[in-house]
Amino acid sequence: MARMLATTERLAQSPSHLARKRLQHATGEDQLKTWSMADLARACMADQDIYIGRQRWWRWHRDGVPDWLLHFMRLNNLSGY
Repeated sequence: MARMLATTERLAQSPSHLARKRLQHATGEDQLKTWSMADLARACMADQDIYIGRQRWWRWHRDGVPDWLLHFMRLNNLSGY
C-alpha cells in the first residue's frame, strides 16, 4: 500500500502531469470568458462554482479569481475585491 501511494505521489508531481494541470486551468479560464463578466462576478461573490464543460467545475477557492475578472470587479467597486 505504501509503495502504491509513493508511486501515486510521484506521478502527481511529474512534469507531464503538471503540464496537463496548467493546460486544464488555461482552457477552463477560456471557458469562463464565454460567460458575462457580471454573471461571473456574482458567482464569485456568492462562491458558486461554474460548470466549464467536460464534467469540470471552476471552483473559486481552488482555481482562484482570474486577473481579468478581478480587474473588472475592482473597476465596478464590488465589495471585497
